[in-house]
Amino acid sequence: MNEFRAPVFMSAKEVLGYDLPTYPYRMPEEQRTGQAQRHPVVVVGAGLVGLTVAVDLACRDIPVVVLDDSDTVGARGLSSRGVNFARRSLEIWDRLGMGHRVAEKGVVWNTHRTYQGADTIYAYEMNLDPDQKHPAILALQQYHVEQFLIERLAELGVADVRWRNEVTSVTSMPDHAVVEVQTPDGTYRTESDYLLACDGAHSVVRRSLGLDSAEMAFDRWFISDVKIDTPIARERHLWIDPPFHEGRCALLIEMADGVWRTDMQVGEGADMSDAVTPERAMERLDRMFGDDASYGIVWAGAYSFQFRALDQFRHDRIFFLGDAAHENPPFGGRGGNGGIQDADNLAWKLDLVLNGSAPDALLDSYQAERHPAAIENIAQTARSCWFLSPQSPGRRLLRDAVLSFSKTDPDIRLLVNTGRMSVPFVYESSDLNTTDADLWQAGPAPGTAAPNTKVDLLDGTDAASAHVFDARNHGFLCLYFAESAGDVSAEFRQAMRDITEQGVPFEARLIVSQKAADPEFLTFHDASGQAFAEYGANASDGYLLRPDGHVAARWRGWDGSGMESALRQARGEGPVVDSRTGKGDAGTGKLDLPDPPRDDEILFERLVSAVDSQADDMVVPFLRHLVLRLGLRTQSPDVLSNAVAASLKDLEPDLS
Repeated sequence: MNEFRAPVFMSAKEVLGYDLPTYPYRMPEEQRTGQAQRHPVVVVGAGLVGLTVAVDLACRDIPVVVLDDSDTVGARGLSSRGVNFARRSLEIWDRLGMGHRVAEKGVVWNTHRTYQGADTIYAYEMNLDPDQKHPAILALQQYHVEQFLIERLAELGVADVRWRNEVTSVTSMPDHAVVEVQTPDGTYRTESDYLLACDGAHSVVRRSLGLDSAEMAFDRWFISDVKIDTPIARERHLWIDPPFHEGRCALLIEMADGVWRTDMQVGEGADMSDAVTPERAMERLDRMFGDDASYGIVWAGAYSFQFRALDQFRHDRIFFLGDAAHENPPFGGRGGNGGIQDADNLAWKLDLVLNGSAPDALLDSYQAERHPAAIENIAQTARSCWFLSPQSPGRRLLRDAVLSFSKTDPDIRLLVNTGRMSVPFVYESSDLNTTDADLWQAGPAPGTAAPNTKVDLLDGTDAASAHVFDARNHGFLCLYFAESAGDVSAEFRQAMRDITEQGVPFEARLIVSQKAADPEFLTFHDASGQAFAEYGANASDGYLLRPDGHVAARWRGWDGSGMESALRQARGEGPVVDSRTGKGDAGTGKLDLPDPPRDDEILFERLVSAVDSQADDMVVPFLRHLVLRLGLRTQSPDVLSNAVAASLKDLEPDLS
């Protein structure tokens, strides 16, 4: 993966530059004494994912050592890096106690606008529900988030973050990992019960273990972060073949501090060193904003990307997270957000295992749950990339047809794919789920991320606006629905007490229709009925949520029975498939992607494959046969006539 690791130019007159904090290096005690220490957890990489998982572990009072070869946030020369953070990430950071800082600093854009040339062909709103605590997407330079995570680590006082500690090699042992580290004072060795590799696309840990990954190379882009005085609508702007960058794509998004991120696709044979010189950067930006625009370049550079994923995310006591495990292009924000969900998935499992509350088999579920999530994210971003930059004649032919017809046909417009935004993956097949014993026609099924519904927090009969997950702890959560607190059975109350006494991180909360708090449980008043509706619940129904907020089990007419067995299952004490292949697994060399989730997208992909299977001189004969067969199979002259009329209208020249 060819990334520029340092700014290509830093002229003070032309580039404003980011003012990144630096953190002090201190010689580790192990280096001073020459004695290696065994730590519960070592995290390699103090980036977005490494810091998120370190904060999560620190919130659980697990001592964690973080090793990073730099002394600052972000990565020198990689500009804003991640930009768009999904609602799920904001919910996770809320639980970690620093989500409010991200929310206060970030920028919310509501409209996702796509242009062909200079014309809008598709625009849709993303934040339509005013009762959501967080927006669907929040834009913020990644280094700000990393700085907030470091501040939170300092507040918790549990983590040892070691700056300018470069990991040079890692050795995997059956019951621990051995880490060799280079510092300004020389080398030293440390050990860990568990090692979390969060060291990015060029992972030293992955290389040390001799691991490769199935991959698909793709595209190259010029990026610049700019401050501009010209008024621009606060939207996500994406152009296909714009007049200022013909034959390519361009993206524009506002971030914090009045800085706009611009991404412009460059040709496959372009000289990337030339593409990011001040002269070439300003030429592109002048064409984009206009010769008279007043702007300052904060940073400019270039990057290329690929899709790839390890076959196995667990190797003995070593786990791979984020880009070290899987790489995504930036469209849809699925790379960084997916890595944050990796951290969210693994931290609570490590906590339970380290504290003796769950068997080691629970950790195998990380591979079983997060590997399919990574492949789904890669598939989604791959289809966005293929739409923006078709790699075959058939794909370009049908992509151009979608663009041509999308202005007038709302069904075809749904095929415009410039980035499917990140959403939580559903662990539908997880061995940690307890299968529904009752009929549910609505609500989140086992494996699904539970909704953070708006409710009122009750204190006696006083109420304050809140959300279901506000101020939750880091353990399992029971949600019990009732008409009133007085309807909660004695059996349910005793079941909750019994579980709490077992020492498993756990709490129970009530969601009630009548406005009166319970003396034993935190109580939410659902005055609008929204929580009952979103959970598909009736009075006396209940949910068990995992520490990462995914549904473990749910019951109808529940009195608390079955909770202990569901908790055991969610802690890995039931059958959990061990999908590890052990150290040295080198991958298959092929990345198999699942079908799209929607029927129209599946049909589109099959049409692309069919056209691409034909020789150039056979495409038109093939399409003739296909049109005739499909036309006759409609068995409705009116339907066919309407389709013909609509197609002819779409092909009429635009004389406006």
